[in-house]
Amino acid sequence: MSSDELNPGLSRRAMISVSVASLAALMLRAAPADAAAKERAAADPRHAFTDRLAALVIPDTSTPGAAKASVATFVLLALDHGMGGMSPVLLERVRKQLDEAAGQDFNKMSGVRGAQLLAAFDRSAFAAPSPAADSAEAAWRHIKSAIVAGYYTSEIGASKELVYEPVPGKFENLQLTADFRSRSNDGFGGSL
Repeated sequence: MSSDELNPGLSRRAMISVSVASLAALMLRAAPADAAAKERAAADPRHAFTDRLAALVIPDTSTPGAAKASVATFVLLALDHGMGGMSPVLLERVRKQLDEAAGQDFNKMSGVRGAQLLAAFDRSAFAAPSPAADSAEAAWRHIKSAIVAGYYTSEIGASKELVYEPVPGKFENLQLTADFRSRSNDGFGGSL
């Protein structure tokens, strides 16, 4: 018995049309919510600082960087929801440390000077095997880890920065050339 014989008023074509229309309606209804969520995140006073950190850690190169991948929104969500044991206090510790090193608001510094300060802070944060848990250095380790995870799990990071290689197994003993890009399916070695 065909579906037309079971319900003569509803053909397979009509069912598909209704399904597609329903899916489109759901997608259209969700789009403004996503836009509103992005607007709320951008209005968060911490967003500009977090976006600057992300852009300095993973800048635009031949592929878009962390700022274009909206990594700041991911990092703030991770902090606010306690992902990997993180909390908003971590971001404040990093901000305070960078503001003190700059002698002013870190976000108002020039790009080059800000990058130099962040690079120096990064070196000190990763110089010790394990900094004190309540230190700005330990906080930076968490924030940087979230930036990297947010970038490489974003659409831009996963599809434009990484290359999908449909070959099973690990990549070992590779000869790296100047145009080599990491493989997206070689595993994720980091954790938050």
